[in-house]
Amino acid sequence: MVSKQDLVQIAPYLYECAPSVSPIMRVPARVYADDALLDMAWEDRAVEQLVNTASLPGIVGYA
Repeated sequence: MVSKQDLVQIAPYLYECAPSVSPIMRVPARVYADDALLDMAWEDRAVEQLVNTASLPGIVGYA
């Protein structure tokens, strides 16, 4: 399970979750959002789904 502390803001409106957060992640997961949108993404578990996407076989770069 990913927590808000796992997201690091790397630019305005850009947050990244490193692959070290979950043993199944193959690439970093990036979220482009302001604070309000990020809160909504947590509520509907979109960030968790993004982490799942980052674990798919064949993915390269960022999820």
